[in-house]
Amino acid sequence: MAARKRRIVGRLRDDTRGSVLLEAALVMPLVVLLVAGIADYGVTLYQYHTLSTANGSAVRQLIVSRGFANPYAGVLSQYATWAPNLSVTANQITVSVANSSNVLKACTDSTSPNCQTLLDAAAGKQATVALNYACTTTFIPSMASPCPIRITASGLVE
Repeated sequence: MAARKRRIVGRLRDDTRGSVLLEAALVMPLVVLLVAGIADYGVTLYQYHTLSTANGSAVRQLIVSRGFANPYAGVLSQYATWAPNLSVTANQITVSVANSSNVLKACTDSTSPNCQTLLDAAAGKQATVALNYACTTTFIPSMASPCPIRITASGLVE
């Protein structure tokens, strides 16, 4: 009887069937999370690149808009042109133009004339467009997340 038990135990010890399934069950969740995290970070990197391009275009539009009726609307239109699939709202954008004392003053919105007035008097002075975009990540933990995306660009008013 003891010899029979030893043979059964020996056969079970040498039996490797199912070991691949067990290893896959242990490793696959980690691999899936890693791939999902890479894809999530890729989407965030795409958003950053798109918004950076849009922000650069917006500041270029601002610095050449001296004498235009509504320069703030021109800045907003650059985001619609360069980042059409991202929902950038006016409250995420800060437009600033240096006044005669070289202090940056914020342009409030498209209905107020202060942006046009500031730009008309700001030849050779600094203009800045800043964006604070609240992106979301799905798989990346909040402590490693690159969100929110903050981009600032500036140039001299022509």
